Amino acid sequence: MRRSICDMGAENLVEAIVYMATKDWEASIRKKKPGDPESRMQRDCERFFRSAYFTRLTGMDGKLILRDMQEKMAAGKRRRIIPKKEVHQ
Repeated sequence: MRRSICDMGAENLVEAIVYMATKDWEASIRKKKPGDPESRMQRDCERFFRSAYFTRLTGMDGKLILRDMQEKMAAGKRRRIIPKKEVHQ
């Protein structure tokens, strides 16, 4: 079934929102020094991933995604956790 331009645009917007939240979360973790409390950006991003809004937008369990990102970051994988997806055209 063909997707409409509106559907593709909505998908691209959702992907961009999730990508930016991931990028912001990673940046807040990288800037954090040992012993520092979590930053507001980190809290806001984690709240987004745990929210019903995230689940409605993506159809995914944000808690599982957040846990996976935390595990990868703890394991020292400092490179981007979620690679940027190509934009649909």
